[in-house]
Parts: sequence; C-alpha cells; structure tokens
Amino acid sequence: MTVTVSHHTKQDSDNEFISYIRIPEQKYRYMNRLIAMNGLEIYQKYGLKRDESITHTFHFLNGYSLDVKLVICEEERPYIDLILFDEKNREIACDIVDDYVGSSFIITHETGKYLGIIQIQEEENENRKENCSKRSGNLYCR
Repeated sequence: MTVTVSHHTKQDSDNEFISYIRIPEQKYRYMNRLIAMNGLEIYQKYGLKRDESITHTFHFLNGYSLDVKLVICEEERPYIDLILFDEKNREIACDIVDDYVGSSFIITHETGKYLGIIQIQEEENENRKENCSKRSGNLYCR
C-alpha cells in the first residue's frame, strides 16, 4: 500500500505564495532523525551516502516551484537546500537552512515571497510505505 503526498496551494496577496504538502508522520519523524545525525551515522543506519538527498517539491499558482532538499554530508550533519524554480523550471533563487523542525520553508525572490508548509498526515496503518522513488542517488517523494 502506498501513501501519496497531497498538495494544496494558494496566493495570499500579489506577491506572497503559499503551498502545502502532507507527508506521513513516519516520514516526518525519519527526516527529523536524519537532520540530527552526522553523515557516518546516517550511512551506517540507513545506507544513505554523501550527496544523496531527499526532496519534497512545493508547487505555486504562478507556475513556480520550491524544492526542499535534505542533503547528506560525509561527516557533518545534513543541511536543507531550498531551490526556487520559475515556470520554465529554471533555478532563480536558493538558500540553505540548518534544520527540518518547524515544517515551513520561506524563500524570497523579486517576484515574491514563497512559503512551503509541510503538514503531518496521520498514519492509518503502520505498514504503509511512501510513494518515493530513487533516481540518480536522490530520493524523490510525491
């Protein structure tokens, strides 16, 4: 059985865009465990290597999207890479944050302020797996 991540998006004003995704509670706890570990611990426990990442993508009404990537490091703790793409999927802004706790990610660009909010989806069944695929060393979750 798979759990899909649902998306909801809105525009609060002329230049503020908000997008929501729902992820399973188990996935949220997993991400928070990863951010607290160093690269060696992550590799030993989960087999994830340096430069592998877990990505969640927020989509906005103006066609822009925001990738929130948890990037695994070799010896240090992972970091969160925020990448804003325009409607033609060109990278137009980026930022780095240190933790995953709080579940909201903001990036500002001349076209507006983009807010991605992760909402926790309660698990109905502990045996559920997520709708994720591994491509080029990265884990993409929808």
